[in-house]
Amino acid sequence: MSVQVFLAFSVAVFAATAAAVTGRRGQVCERGAGYVVPAVVEADAGLNKRANDLVARWCTAAAALAAVPLLGLAINGIDRTLPLWVLAALAAYGFLIACVGGYPFELIRRMGGHEGEEGPRTNG
Repeated sequence: MSVQVFLAFSVAVFAATAAAVTGRRGQVCERGAGYVVPAVVEADAGLNKRANDLVARWCTAAAALAAVPLLGLAINGIDRTLPLWVLAALAAYGFLIACVGGYPFELIRRMGGHEGEEGPRTNG
């Protein structure tokens, strides 16, 4: 079971790192990045920079948080069976990581000025 947990947190590290790199490069508001950004944020250079900084900072934190269980699993052995309480704690910790990684995107959505307004662009 710990192999699956290790893989899940590895994917979380990869996804958060990819988002953080996109923020550091200043590409969060670009059309090819795949993020839904309100038109107001996309058009205003100051809001655009703030959106990139938020994504870079918070997703770097999420990647660092997701790496912690990887170290513990690697030290204790990846082929070990984990008790139910450890799995429950890791699930709660994974939820915390998802909240940290999603927080900047919620802030960016709210920077548009209206709740629920995503601008003219959609994912897909």
